[in-house]
Order: sequence, then C-alpha cells, then structure tokens
Amino acid sequence: MATPLEDKLDDLSRWTMLACEHHRSGRVEDALMNMRKAGEAAAKAIITSQWSGKRGTDAIAGVSFAGMIQLIIRNGLATKPTILLLQTLQVEGNSASHDNRLKRGRAELGMASLNELVHWLYEENLGRSLPDELRAAFKPVSAAQATAPKERRSSKADQRQEERIAELERRIVELNVGTSTRSRDDDATGKVLAELRQELALARAERAPQQEEPIPEAPHVATPRGRAWGIGIGVLAVAMLAGWLFLHRSSGRKAVVATEVVARADSATFTLVLVPLTILQDNPNIHIDLVASLNNRLQRRIAERPYAVRVIVDTTRRSATPTSGQAWELARTWHASLVLFGDLVEPTSSDSGTATLNYALRRRSDVVSGTIAPSRFRTMADPSVDRLMDECVWLFDLALANRLAAGGGYSPALEVLYAARSNTPEGELTRHVLMAQCHAALGNNAAALREAQWCLDHNPGDPETLAFLGTVYTGLGDRAKAAMVLEQAVAKAPKNADFRLGLANVLVDRDHPGSANNARAEALVQEAIKLDPDNATAWAYAAFAHMLKQEWTEAARCFERSLQLQPRNENTIVNLAQLEAFRLDKPEAAAERLTVAIGKDSADPHALFLLAEIYTRTSMKDPDAAQKLYAKANAKEPMAKYGAEIGQADAAYGAGDMKAALAHYTAAWAMDSTDPRIANQIANILIAGHRDARALQVLRQGLARDPANHMLNANIGQVLMAGPKDLRDLKAAERYLTTALATDPLDTLVLEQCGNVRVMLGDMQGAEKVLRMAYRLDPDGYGVNRGLGLIRDSENDLVQARMHYEKAIALKPKDDVVASNLAYVLLRTSPGLVLQGLYWAKRSVELERSPENLLMYSNLLQASGKYNEAADAYYEAIKDRPDLRQQDIEEVLNAKGLGRSN
Repeated sequence: MATPLEDKLDDLSRWTMLACEHHRSGRVEDALMNMRKAGEAAAKAIITSQWSGKRGTDAIAGVSFAGMIQLIIRNGLATKPTILLLQTLQVEGNSASHDNRLKRGRAELGMASLNELVHWLYEENLGRSLPDELRAAFKPVSAAQATAPKERRSSKADQRQEERIAELERRIVELNVGTSTRSRDDDATGKVLAELRQELALARAERAPQQEEPIPEAPHVATPRGRAWGIGIGVLAVAMLAGWLFLHRSSGRKAVVATEVVARADSATFTLVLVPLTILQDNPNIHIDLVASLNNRLQRRIAERPYAVRVIVDTTRRSATPTSGQAWELARTWHASLVLFGDLVEPTSSDSGTATLNYALRRRSDVVSGTIAPSRFRTMADPSVDRLMDECVWLFDLALANRLAAGGGYSPALEVLYAARSNTPEGELTRHVLMAQCHAALGNNAAALREAQWCLDHNPGDPETLAFLGTVYTGLGDRAKAAMVLEQAVAKAPKNADFRLGLANVLVDRDHPGSANNARAEALVQEAIKLDPDNATAWAYAAFAHMLKQEWTEAARCFERSLQLQPRNENTIVNLAQLEAFRLDKPEAAAERLTVAIGKDSADPHALFLLAEIYTRTSMKDPDAAQKLYAKANAKEPMAKYGAEIGQADAAYGAGDMKAALAHYTAAWAMDSTDPRIANQIANILIAGHRDARALQVLRQGLARDPANHMLNANIGQVLMAGPKDLRDLKAAERYLTTALATDPLDTLVLEQCGNVRVMLGDMQGAEKVLRMAYRLDPDGYGVNRGLGLIRDSENDLVQARMHYEKAIALKPKDDVVASNLAYVLLRTSPGLVLQGLYWAKRSVELERSPENLLMYSNLLQASGKYNEAADAYYEAIKDRPDLRQQDIEEVLNAKGLGRSN
C-alpha cells in the first residue's frame, strides 16, 4: 500500500509532466495551471515527508495551497529559497486560473521555479535521485531554451557544464542524507548547502538561458515637414525630455535618483547586483544579514513582475565597501541595470545600528550613483528597516521601468510605474515625471497632461515641468496655454535657451494667426543664441526667421552656422540647398552639398528629390541624372507618403470628416502597422460607424505590437462589453479593461466601464472598488453613478441608490433601465413616493417597451390603485416572458376580478 508521501509524489510527477508538455506546445494558461497543481503537490509532499503518519495527513486535509505555504513557513519545514519557489508557482498559477492577461515570460518563470523545486524536493529534502520520467520531462524544456540569443554553446562546453551540474547535484544529495531540515539552515552544513544550491542554480541558468524573442524593429518613419519653422516643436520636445531625464533633487546626503532612460541593455534579462554590506562594527551578540532580507523582499516584487529578472549576490566585495567606480565596474561586469551596496554598523546594547545603502543605476556608458538616507535601527523589525527596503524595491521598479522605456516599451513601463511607490516626495516626483514622458511618447496627451500637472502641483514653479506642460499643450492643440506655460518657464529660467526656442516655435505658427507673434519669436531666438551660441537649433530657427522676411543671404548664413554645429542634420542640409539653388542662384553649391549628403547613405527622399529638381529646373539641367534621382526618391518615398497620409488623416479627423480620415489612416496602416495610435484611430471611426467587428480586428492587430497599450485594451473592452450581441464577451471585456487600468488607473471612463461590466458579471465587490475610485475623480459621471446605483440597490441601500440613480438619469435621460430601477427604489422607500415612482416607471416603458419595464410599471400602477392599467401592463409583460410571472401580483388582480387565463 502506498504511503501518503508516495501518493503526493505521484501527483507531483503527473502534474509536472503535464505542465512540461503544455509548456513545450505553447499552451501557456494550461502550463501555468498545471505548474500550480504540481507546486501544491510538492507542498503536500514536503509536509508529509517531515510529519509522517496521521499528523501529516491531518495537517494538509482541506488546506489551500497558500495555507500549506504558511504552514511550512511557520514550522520551518523548508528552506527560504524553496518557500520562494512555492510562492512563485502559487502566484503564477493564480494568474492563469483567474484568467488574467498572460505573457510567455510568466510560463518561463513558473517552469524554472518548478524545475528547481522538484530537484530540491528529491535531491535535498528526500535524499533521492530525480526519477527518470521527471528528468526526461524537464530535458526537452531545457533543450528548447539552451540556445543563447547571440551564440550557441559548443558541444564540449555543454558536456563540461552537464558534468559540473551532475557533480553539484551529487554533493548536495550526499550532504542532505541524515541532515534534518532545521539544521540545514543553521549549522555549517547548511551554509555549505546554501552555497552549493546557489552555484547549482547559476549552472543550470547558464545551461538553459531564457531565449530572447527578437524585437521587431519598426521601419524609419519620415514625418511631414513642419509648416512653421521646419524643425518644429518636436526638436524642442526631445530636448526638454532630455532635460527631464536628468532631473535631480537633493536633500542632505540623500541623492534623488536620476531619471534618465537607460540604453537598451545587453541581454533580455534585467540584472540587479546585491553586494553584501560591509560590517563596520561586528557585534558578537548579534549578526544581521540585511542583504538576505532585502533579497527576499526583492524576490517577492520580482514574482509580481512578468519580466526576466535575476538577482546576483556578489560576495567578492566583503572586505570593503565598493566605491562608485567599483560599482560601475560591477554593473559592466554583470551587465546589470542596478547595483546596491553599502555598509552596516550593527547595534550594541547601548545604541542603535546604522545601515547606509548606496545605489548605482546603469546608463549608456556610466552609472548614476546616489545614497539612500542612513537608517538607524535596533532590530530588523524596526520601521526604519522597512522604509530602507521599500526604497530599494522602488529603485528596482524605477530601473526596470527605465529599461523598458529605453527599448520602446512605454506601456510595460507604465504598468511598472503605476504599481510602484516611493516613500519620498522626490521619488514620487520622479515617478510621475516618467509616467508623463511615457504617456507623451504613446500619444496619450490627456494622461501626460494630468501627470505633468501633478508634478507642477507638487513642485510649483518648476521650469522643467512648465516647459514639458508646454509641449503637451502643443500636442493637444491648445497653443494659447502652451504659450502661457512656456512664458512662465522662460521667466523662471531666464538663462535656458531651449525654453525660449520652444516659446518661439509656438508664437510663429502660421496656421494659428491668432497666437502668432513673429517679432516676439525672432527676439526669443536671438536671445537664445546669446545664451547658447553653440545651439544648432537656435541658428536654424534664426534662419527661418530671416526667410519669413525674405532675407535669403542672412538665412543661408544662419543655416551654415547650424550645419557647422550639426553637420549631419538632413533638414538643415535640404533647407540650405533649396535656398542656394532657387533663391541665391548657386545651384552648383547646392548640388555638391546634396551629393555629399546622399553619398553618406541619406535616407531622406527630400534630398534626392531636391537634387533631381536642381537637375531639372536650374542651369545644371541633366535629364538622365534627374530621372535616376526621381526613381531613387520614389523608392524611398513610401515612408514620406506615410507621414503625409497621417498628416491628412489627423486634419480630416479634426475637421470631422470621418470618411476621409478613415481612408488616410487605412492607407498609412497598410504601409506601417507598428503605430498603435493609428490602430486606435481607425477603430474609433469604425465603432462610430457601427462596424464593430472590423474595429475589433484592427484593435487586436495593434495589440499584438503593444499588448499593454492603454487605449487599445480599453477600446477592445468597450466593444466586447457594449458592442453587438454576437461580439459580447463580458469576462474578456473585464480582462481587457483591467489591463487598461494597469497603465492608467485614473482614466475615469475605463474605471466606469470596468465597474459596470463587473456589475453585469455579479462581482459587486470588485465593481465597487473601481467605481469608488471613479466617483472620487468624477462624482458627476453618468457611468459611475449608474454602476454605484445598481450596487447600492442590490444591497437595499435605498437612500444612496436613489441619489446615484437620480444623478445618472439627469445625465442620460433616455436610460430606460435606470428609470425603471429608480421607480422601484422609490416604491420601496416610502408610500409617499409612489406617484413619483410611477412617473419613472411610465417613462421607462415609453423609452423601451420591454417585458421587464412593463412588469415594473405594473407594480407601480398597482401600488397607485390603477388596477386595470396594471393588469394590461402585467399580462403584456408575461405574454412573451412567462418566467416573469409573479404570484402576488396575480392574486391581487384575481381578487379585483382582473385575472386572465394567459
């Protein structure tokens, strides 16, 4: 007869092999659910292996997976790394069973955790060899991952690595035989085991590195040339963003984290290095392993993030605290994005200890270093230790968000940032700055404005924030506000040349003569040149100012100066060549300039086209050369045409010509489907035209490029919730809307939609959570009041239900459901409100003569003593819906002699 332990091991084997099979076939959700079941079986095996007989079986009877993990923790039945593996499988399995948005990275993390857990259970906990069927199940999974992103390990290297792993496994099994679980954590054997386990984990990771999926590079898109000063606000926006990326605030020893978006990292895996703190005063009565505690805290955060992350504990620096330069070297050695290091003075009986943690945040070729404020404490339970660890977790979130944004992953970066928090005002300011930048990069100008406004509210008068607000207002088309805040930025930072250039560009816009002020714009440009004579953009702006006054020679001189400072700027090259060829009668000079630029592999079709024009229209006529150049320009023209299509589409959309806008957006989408904004615009037009199925198709195509995109997820959720009946899928709608809230949890419309779909699904608690947030942001919103009215109504809170229903019906008087529900609330509230309820019941029937509305109308008519009308409404209601029959109504009608056989 099999023992309880053997039964659990059989379950573990079965679920593990199923998980491996589903993982190999790409069935991510099934793989994660089976990994969770395997983890639960492993937890049962751990408990029954430590507590034999009735004690073990009673302990696990009816206990959830989470409960068993807590049981293992409380009783010290497994090592801390093992507990982390169990928690990872529980979390990742829950993400599948709850039908959350899944990513391949979650399955990879779960499989790696299951692999380590099974090896630990057999080799260390039980002192056995891993069964052949499990070894065979894991082998194909590892083999599928064994090719590194850039190169494949040689067969000899593979063999040496496998021999090293086998030797480590053998030593771990030998040490575990006869060693109790508790002693493994406490005695010298436990330390050796911990080191061997760490070495084994690294060896296995090297054997099977996570495969980096290739990131498709979006083709270069040439945007339409600006109508004002050519370079336009886009150049200034980049300059201002760059200024924000280096935003620093400091107080005492504490340095604020630099918010530069780091360059694309060398590997698909985000790496964080922990250096054990140098102990400056060793207390013989106590030893505090702060790094181990910090690592556990970080691992819990990592388990919440669906990204490939590894933490390296570098023990080579125990003798002395690293300098910033040494931290830089560590970052380069490990290809790490973040290094944490510092020193520790352990507490004595008479005073508190002190921990000083430093960080190094990796950038392109250097690192930003800083110090987290020293923390004083007596025990690890002191609040100051918690605050210290929280700031380290915040640094991890910040570094991860920076790295995601650097690779163009603005939506994933927003997911990380909205889920993160800093304990310091400086850290929170940094977080909102980054969120504003990511929203701006995605074209979510309203959200960017909200976040930038938050920064300004919490840091009044900050010139960088004001300048950024100016770029956002420009993107929103509100040039008056853009000019206003840029004027404030100039006043706050009178020596900043870029702020003056941004204001100048807004003031000179010819398409908005009401806000144009060419004289002021020219003066600002000249002031910028005085402040920064080596600013290439300022000289280009000066050239455009001269062109507006037809001062061609002066314009050419300014362009030449700009080119001296920025020799490869194609906009400036083309503009200067055009001046030389057609205004200054110097076609030879223009042709030579363009020929040199084209010879350097210019991707700008304008340069080719302009040179062809020179060979066609000037004294340098050469039809053959012109024809070849026109052909080359046309070959490069698609992306220029893409920009033109987008420009025309935006203009048509703004003018309300949806037919023309759809045609231009569709043409652009056919040329380049990498921009989620275009997918969203096409979908908006299609939805407005009741072409929801096609809109859904386009939205999903866009989502394949940017799975976390806020607007795409929000629009898919809306279609699945409120679109045609054949497209409705409330569970999927809730999933998409929840995903949208991860990248912008303050979008009141999405909050309302998410709350209302949860009401429809019967999840009143979940609905109230998001609707309460929406109500705080917009207490007069229709959707939020409708949803909260339904919730309060279901709880029989008639006063609150009535208040919300009345707000909703005032905002949308044609909502028959709210009218009917309001009538029922009034009927139940007081006899004195029956006539008022009757008005709303009648109104609901006038709006929609549905069986449900007729039934409610019948109730109110009966309460008002209008039995004949009540009978008519009731029997009409149940004619097509017999399931709506109500015995109490029929008894009253029968008593009044109004009963009918149907």
